[in-house]
Amino acid sequence: MPYKAEHKNPKGPGDGRPTAADIIRDEGLLGKLTGKTILITGGSSGLGLEAARALQTTGAKVFITSREEAKGRKAVESISTTEGVPIDVIGMELDSFDSIRSGVSDFLHKARGLDVLICNGGVMMCPEGRTKDGFETQFGVNYLSHFLLFQGGQVRLNDYNFDKEKYDAGQAYGQSKTAEIYLASEIERRCGGEGIHGFSVHPGLIQTPLLRHIKDDPMGQGFINTPEAKGLWKSPEQGAATEVWAAVGHGLNDLGGKYLEDCGEAKPFDPKSKIPGHAPGYAPYAYDSDAAKKLWEDSLAMTAQT
Repeated sequence: MPYKAEHKNPKGPGDGRPTAADIIRDEGLLGKLTGKTILITGGSSGLGLEAARALQTTGAKVFITSREEAKGRKAVESISTTEGVPIDVIGMELDSFDSIRSGVSDFLHKARGLDVLICNGGVMMCPEGRTKDGFETQFGVNYLSHFLLFQGGQVRLNDYNFDKEKYDAGQAYGQSKTAEIYLASEIERRCGGEGIHGFSVHPGLIQTPLLRHIKDDPMGQGFINTPEAKGLWKSPEQGAATEVWAAVGHGLNDLGGKYLEDCGEAKPFDPKSKIPGHAPGYAPYAYDSDAAKKLWEDSLAMTAQT
């Protein structure tokens, strides 16, 4: 874990923990990825925008997706440098398979290939709803959209859309995030031998627009406002560090399929943690290979049915 010491005693946003720009500098990647192509979903704000800002300095061609192209272009203008390759914007609504397919078509016309896909876009603990294709919003936006894009809490394998039980925003969010972990591990199992590696990333606690629905959830408010969680908060620049490290860091091939946090491989969850709801680490079911395989097969059917 290259930044273990920096993460030992967190003191809040702007402390000594690395930023995305630090990762690029420390990995010696300034101007070194010319000819590479990187696509970041949800890149018009928050962590996606900070990742784009840092990755632009590598010389790679960076694309971001944005629900509103005008918003995406404005965001890109705010971080563009004269030295970096211009960042391009792809219009894409992650709650619509048609929009994703249209965005992919646009990307393929503009890009020469794809070296890195950062599945950053998503929603968190939103009110109950459905995507345009009929899937529970968080499962559809956070997971299925990225599964389709890759194709060209414990996941409830018999009730992805909460049709059988009362909707719970926190559980639905956890399910969508676990599905993303399964996606990374299954990509590694299926494609790792071909040099295509999948990683799942926990960025930490960051104040971004993603948290806009937490105010309506007592449990969510409870854990983010505890004294124990206070020092864990990161700036957006720090929050983007782990996903940038996973995307371009050296020597990560042996970590393919793993769940990463704080610029390192996550450890098992400690049930004795004093930070309810935000203890570091992963639950035992996160590496359930049978569940990951089932979800992959189910996802092929779900994304093909519309």
